[in-house]
Amino acid sequence: MIFDWLRGRPKADPDEIRERLFEAAARGDDGELGRLCREHEHLVLDTFGDWKKVPSHIRDDVGAVQRWGHGLMAVARFFAEELSQPELIQELMGNPEDNPLTQWQRTLAQAQDLMHENGFREAARILSRIIESVKGLSGSGVDTYLPVTLGMLGDCLFQCGEADRAAELIEEAAALCEQYDETDGLLASLGNLYEVHRYRQDAPAAAGAAERLAAALHRTCQIQEAQRYRKLAAIVRAGEPLVRIVAMIEGRPEELDDLRPRPDERVQLAFERNRVVLRPALAATARGERLAASGKFDQALIAFREAARADPHDPQPRYLEGLTLLHLNRPAEAVEAYDETERLAPGWFHVRAQVWLARELAASRLPHEAFLTLRELEDAEQPPDLKSDLARKALQNWPQLAPVHLVLGNALLAMDRVDEAKAAFRKGLECAREPDVASRLRLCLALSGGAGDEGAKMLEAAREPGGNLVAAAMATIALRTGSI
Repeated sequence: MIFDWLRGRPKADPDEIRERLFEAAARGDDGELGRLCREHEHLVLDTFGDWKKVPSHIRDDVGAVQRWGHGLMAVARFFAEELSQPELIQELMGNPEDNPLTQWQRTLAQAQDLMHENGFREAARILSRIIESVKGLSGSGVDTYLPVTLGMLGDCLFQCGEADRAAELIEEAAALCEQYDETDGLLASLGNLYEVHRYRQDAPAAAGAAERLAAALHRTCQIQEAQRYRKLAAIVRAGEPLVRIVAMIEGRPEELDDLRPRPDERVQLAFERNRVVLRPALAATARGERLAASGKFDQALIAFREAARADPHDPQPRYLEGLTLLHLNRPAEAVEAYDETERLAPGWFHVRAQVWLARELAASRLPHEAFLTLRELEDAEQPPDLKSDLARKALQNWPQLAPVHLVLGNALLAMDRVDEAKAAFRKGLECAREPDVASRLRLCLALSGGAGDEGAKMLEAAREPGGNLVAAAMATIALRTGSI
């Protein structure tokens, strides 16, 4: 017996000890794991480096690979926390720059930078590679970053015009956020999902996303926002119009039917379309506006047409294309651009007045000089006295041009010359040949004071279909509040 003790016990098999450790970790048996770590401390320290390499025969088995990684981490954590030996966990984590989670974070930041620069296609390629590389993996890092990555990829594809695929990815991101109880991510995903389904013109899916978002907002006590999305869900289900006017009160949108402003509240009106604008189109449109402001109309035209290709549903680049073509004295082409604007968003800004003007110019019933004069009159920076003088001079050349009477009337109102302003509005109504300017003239006449029963009739007429949408909305609010 003494001889046997002096010879020592048979040396433990590292593979057997590793397997027992990993089995204890898999069962969650912390007591057994700790006992084995203490008993075989030196063996683990000597052989842990070899264990880091996953055996080739299990690399295709996702479950086995996950079990192996979990076992390694459990042993390393025990040595760090219980035995004050952090060497194993440091060895396991490696250089922070080589850590997969660090690399994942860095790649997400790179993709985000590309997205900010409208590099959505390249960002999508990077994000797709990440998702492919983490398939089958699990853990807190995956739980944290995978929903973000899926959502970003969905956004990239959406901005590239691939709305169907984007919807699938964002839905997957939302489901993961629900599973992991990640509230902020869920709210963002559902908001994006609502917009993607609206863009796809899938009303049931868009309404469903809005209702899910409303429920999530309600759970986080964002009651006003929850009510807004319930309202939007109802609008989408009923058949959302291509464009409508909404009221903005302190930055909060409200439907006109629900509007009950207090006397001290400032109400602003805004166009609301049935689709968001894709960001590449926004960028190209902004570039075109800068070029047009510098008088570079040929280059601006190229930018606006690029924007229309990037988002064929957006009316704004077609609207600005029409205006640019008028500057270039190409009115027949401008008519086509404005007609397309009206198809995409009936009543968009002043499109109905603009297409009438373009037709008059194309038919040579008005000269190009008349267009340039109108543009000068529409300059908001001009003081009212100067604007009044310019308008009167223009009317000497084109006395039947209703938009000039509208400008003159508003300039006179700004100078408190109310009776003269009303006369200008009435003269404009006599010669108005299209409903957009006519509805604006009626609104201005009604709101210029002292109109009585005539004012109410003018407001009702300003609301007639086919006119200016903003004027119609203002007339609706004025009738409802009795502000005439």
